[in-house]
Amino acid sequence: LTAKVIKNRPETMYLPVGGDAKLRSRIRLLNRFTTGLHLHVNYQSRRKRRVRDAALMGTGLLMHSRDGRRVLTENMQLWQVNVDPVDARDNDPRAVYIIRSLDKGVLKQRYAGKDARDEAGQPITPERRERILDSIEAAPLLNEAFQPIADVYSMSNRCTVIQGIHLPSEAGSGGSRDGRDTVCLLDDTLWDKRWTRPEFPITALFKDDGISGWWGMGLGDELSGFQERIAMMDERLEYAHRVVGGQIWMKPEGSQIYDTDFNDAIGVVVSHTPGMPPVATNPQPVHEQTYEYFKGLIPDAYGFSGVSTMSAQSQKPAGVTAALALQTLDDLETDRFIGFEMDDEEIVNEDTRHQLHIVREIAEIYGDFTVLSAGRGTGEKIYWMRDVNVPEDSYVVQAWAVSLMPKTPAAKMQRVLEYGANGYFNKAQVLKYTGLPDTTEEEALMLSAQDVCDAQIGHMLECECPGAKDGAGFLPPTEHQDCDYALSRAQSFYNKLQTDAIERGTIRDTDVIARLTNLDKYMQIAKFISDKAKAEAAAMQAQAMQAVQQGTAVPTPPAGAVQAPLTQQQAGPAAAPLAPAAPLSPA
Repeated sequence: LTAKVIKNRPETMYLPVGGDAKLRSRIRLLNRFTTGLHLHVNYQSRRKRRVRDAALMGTGLLMHSRDGRRVLTENMQLWQVNVDPVDARDNDPRAVYIIRSLDKGVLKQRYAGKDARDEAGQPITPERRERILDSIEAAPLLNEAFQPIADVYSMSNRCTVIQGIHLPSEAGSGGSRDGRDTVCLLDDTLWDKRWTRPEFPITALFKDDGISGWWGMGLGDELSGFQERIAMMDERLEYAHRVVGGQIWMKPEGSQIYDTDFNDAIGVVVSHTPGMPPVATNPQPVHEQTYEYFKGLIPDAYGFSGVSTMSAQSQKPAGVTAALALQTLDDLETDRFIGFEMDDEEIVNEDTRHQLHIVREIAEIYGDFTVLSAGRGTGEKIYWMRDVNVPEDSYVVQAWAVSLMPKTPAAKMQRVLEYGANGYFNKAQVLKYTGLPDTTEEEALMLSAQDVCDAQIGHMLECECPGAKDGAGFLPPTEHQDCDYALSRAQSFYNKLQTDAIERGTIRDTDVIARLTNLDKYMQIAKFISDKAKAEAAAMQAQAMQAVQQGTAVPTPPAGAVQAPLTQQQAGPAAAPLAPAAPLSPA
């Protein structure tokens, strides 16, 4: 079940709410920032363990916190998190208590290290640092009854830490003051700060929601009855084979034959009426129906839980070999777990929201926060304060299941090659969607003629002064790029920009008109270059056909000759905007 749920790697996708080109640029960087942030906290590995815990025990927990300058995402065990049963009866507890053992060195670094801060975000005082170090060093490890454990053979240096979080009655910095976050040892407090957020820093994934209470129900609850019967039958069969599974000798009484003469105390010897010869027999340990009943318990358990025997034993039906057919079978089988899978995809948004809240806190205390994000064939360093730093109300978020292709590399490559053979993908797109790490550089080179078009158009849409007299808001295309693609993309962005401006009532805005004018000029230059190239190609083809008919050699340009790009005068003057899509002048 864990493998079924985590086969998709959902990503958080942010979409801007209104705003200008600068906001859209920051939102694009935010999408790449969260990808790097997930790598920073090893999120996919933590997510896998949470799905496993939820599938087996009903509830999987992740806790998000700040550890100095870094974001910390941890898997929590169910016995480490405690809620009041009465408080959580309606699945809405107001307080949670986390009781666990932590290494003393980690605690000293977290609450008394060189980067440690107090509740107000200021460096801690030397007196407080000394008090915390002494308290941690003297803190004991407690048992379930909160009594110190004196284990002289222990090689670890750990102590019990208790953290209590109470939600405020009214969230927000200006809300009620009854929210609290406290971290303490047996006889000292390490952290005590007002809690203003409306939720706990813990995200919980449930396989099936419980009828009452906060905890969910997993396969362990569903299959406990089957497990008891399987264990009982296994014990009975093992005992029967141990007692009756060997040879049984029937010897007459008074025959003065010792048991060790037969089997050296291995097996069973039964005495019978004198006068009969010794006889060896091999009775059946149990009835055949007992074996059939035992064998049927495991498939019944799979069927009851919704996991097919095909998946549990890594088998496929006879005759099903195509990747598309296997993918279809996989999709049909997951209908029983569609709710669980959807919850796992949606909870990625909650995890990322908690992580971004911690990023904002770190940037506010230490000045900035940096992640490394992977691109096509290269990496980039993204700074939160410089590149992102957008308020939460400026975007909407949705979870996007990235792995829509088949999951195995062979099946995925087969699907992509089929799309390429049918004309849906070109060579660069085939390399892109196969996702092979050793082809990313080649993919980036093949797409560079199109990427430069998107970069040019993006600059014209995002520059702060599109109508600057020095021409800083306009970048013309050149004959070294794919001008047909540039013309198509510019036309699409032109129509979209005009549509958005009409809907928002900004069609007569000066910047909007300047951007539309720049896009229109861009399209005219791209069309001129494209038409010129097509005309030259047609002329070369006609000349080649004429040469073939006359039997002469076809003239070719000299090797290494590169034609200089067209200047704006050669490309033609910037004509008036096209009539159907002419931008409006300011009123």
